[in-house]
Amino acid sequence: MAGNKQDGAAPPAAALKEKTLLVVPRPFKRNSPDVLAMAPSADTGLWLLQYMCERIGIPSLAGLDVLDFGCGSRFAEAIVAHDIPLRTYRGIDVYKEMIDFLAQNVSDKRLSFHHINAHNLKYNKEGEPLSPDTLLPVGDKKFDVICMFSVITH
Repeated sequence: MAGNKQDGAAPPAAALKEKTLLVVPRPFKRNSPDVLAMAPSADTGLWLLQYMCERIGIPSLAGLDVLDFGCGSRFAEAIVAHDIPLRTYRGIDVYKEMIDFLAQNVSDKRLSFHHINAHNLKYNKEGEPLSPDTLLPVGDKKFDVICMFSVITH
């Protein structure tokens, strides 16, 4: 049988690709218990990203630059676990410990995470109130898609 281990042939390149799973600690998963019980965060994140694409009328995030304001950890889990072929993803959040965790533990170079010291009653009480003068940590980068989920409700 060609390509099997016994005949000495090299395994397909895809089999050699090492996949690094992202395991996010429970304190950094901010979804309701009902949502967490539905499916793994990577799957519910995938569903939300697919829904977003449907709502804005694009087939997928393939090749796009995405900015996620109030990112949480779920989309990072989905992108890594499901190999979503976006160009770049930049997540911004007020929850510094979570952002530090993601920045240190996501090895996919397309993804970056940035803390914004904005006031939030639950996750950053000492932060500065957002204003028209607040600058996001994006420099002059342009994005194809900008999203925020469950930001206003928090």
